[in-house]
Amino acid sequence: WMVYPDSRVGCNFTGEVKNYTACNLEWPKLNVTLLATESEELKNLTGYFKEAVHESRMENYRVRKVTILYYLEDNTLQVNEPKEENSGIPQGSFVKRHHIPKGRGEFYTVLDFTLCTDITFYGRTFRLVDADPFTRQFYEQKLGVSLNDSEELPANPYTEMRETQKLFATAKGTPYLS
Repeated sequence: WMVYPDSRVGCNFTGEVKNYTACNLEWPKLNVTLLATESEELKNLTGYFKEAVHESRMENYRVRKVTILYYLEDNTLQVNEPKEENSGIPQGSFVKRHHIPKGRGEFYTVLDFTLCTDITFYGRTFRLVDADPFTRQFYEQKLGVSLNDSEELPANPYTEMRETQKLFATAKGTPYLS
């Protein structure tokens, strides 16, 4: 349940809104201090997805790193992709902040995110590989869930090839000039 401060309105994770004053319903027993202290925070997860490349004979796929931000105050998600120098790919906000549907009227919640698992938004599958220390602490202390160990982010073959080319294009990379 998400209880909005300064109101008698609550919303569960499926988005159902109840006005407890109008319905004369009893307040659900929940940890309001948890929600009050965490209401402004967001949870930060790191992941990636693989994108097929059909236009180039130098690469078959790209590994694109993303940061998934989960906002506890309203259970919304945002997916950002950090900008890479000279990639030629539009980057930045990949999925803007909103409720992302999981299917059949359900939306993703903080309980749906576990490390070393795949999660799909709008037909694109993301692999979650790491979480920041605050997110790990939140999962363990507030939710009683232990996140899996971190996974290494796979190397992007195209980026490695570009780094090698850049190294040999400079005097440092040329063996006979060093």
